[in-house]
Amino acid sequence: MPGKRVFVDTNVIIEAHRVGCWNAICGSYSIETVEECVEESSRGNPEEPGYVHVPTDELRQSLAQLHQVTKQEIATLILSHSVCYVLDDGEKHIFARLYADQILPSPGIMVSTPDKAAIVAAHKLGWLDSWVSLDILARQAGVGKAALRQFRMQHQDTWLSNAKTKILLGVLP
Repeated sequence: MPGKRVFVDTNVIIEAHRVGCWNAICGSYSIETVEECVEESSRGNPEEPGYVHVPTDELRQSLAQLHQVTKQEIATLILSHSVCYVLDDGEKHIFARLYADQILPSPGIMVSTPDKAAIVAAHKLGWLDSWVSLDILARQAGVGKAALRQFRMQHQDTWLSNAKTKILLGVLP
């Protein structure tokens, strides 16, 4: 039975599929996301270099929960926390869901997104301790070293730790 709840954004979904660790993290965690991130994961041009195919039906089936977010929930978030206005749509929807459900901070819930604006906003909302890298999720799920070495820099734990430190020191706004 999967462990902690983890909300993931489009970047994490695509990177986990690119590296081939999606099934491992889904087997170790209750992976959740929002409809917007599923839709974003299916976009893109297969002819473009670096394109990663994410099978939408398989993605939906592998999720522990797929959340719908209303325009009102997004508006409430932004009116309450203007820092969230600049977030990309996927992150904005995740934040709106988390804010509407009032479930962060919580030791049983984590969020994984390498988006700097989202990390800054998480700090402003008091959620920064809930952020976790895809690298850590994969390591704890037992993903092998060969796959772990493939993660792009922004998905590595060192990168997230450095970003958190810069935010806490005020180097990043």
